[in-house]
Amino acid sequence: MNLKLLFPLFILVSFQSLAQPSRSPLGTPGPAYWQNRADYNIQAALDTAHHKIIGKVAITYTNNSPYPLDYLWLQLDQNKYQADSRGTQVNATGSRHEGNTTRGFEIGGVFYTGPGATAKALPAAYLITDTRMQIKLKVPLPPNGGKASITIDYSFTIPEEGADRMGRLLLADGWVYEIAQWYPRMAVLDDMQGWNNLPYLGAGEFYCDYGSYEYTIDVPNGFVVAGSGELVNPGEVLPRSYVKNLEKA
Repeated sequence: MNLKLLFPLFILVSFQSLAQPSRSPLGTPGPAYWQNRADYNIQAALDTAHHKIIGKVAITYTNNSPYPLDYLWLQLDQNKYQADSRGTQVNATGSRHEGNTTRGFEIGGVFYTGPGATAKALPAAYLITDTRMQIKLKVPLPPNGGKASITIDYSFTIPEEGADRMGRLLLADGWVYEIAQWYPRMAVLDDMQGWNNLPYLGAGEFYCDYGSYEYTIDVPNGFVVAGSGELVNPGEVLPRSYVKNLEKA
């Protein structure tokens, strides 16, 4: 008798998450579907003497969900390279996802502006566990469009061997750097899973909120930076021949 009841119970549980205004019975977006938004302004510099990135990220987070938020989750993917991280422990020695160990993100300060805070950004209360940061809010972030601003000063050492997209290589004419997961970013809050805050293990792809990104990168003279987005000052940072080729591309 118990076995006959278990199957209908599992059916009920599996479809319960779809029985809400944000989703249709087929799982497609419903009339009350929502997505939160995270906009980024990032200033970063490459320190070639110490193989480090030194940066500041300012995040404007918009809570479009119907729920007030008592805390916010962020991803600190560079912490995967810490010696005691889950990613370091679970990846086999010599695998492409192992990488060298570093200190991960070194956080210089976390500041918050939003409900319950003054116009001036104030130090935020936060907790870091593995590759995740939780910022605790004194006043909940309101639903349906509530906004908050988070500013984080950070730095990290670039491992010589990272996990796939990360690392540095010494050639005859100097170092080549490939940089990924290079700024603290918001974890996604969605209508199916709530906060998506599983630790980063070095493998797999990423799940991010939509938003706009503005970033500046300072590098020593002679470096060429390849990055996504639209370069807004090519005449200031590229040789004329590069600018002409960029215009043709």
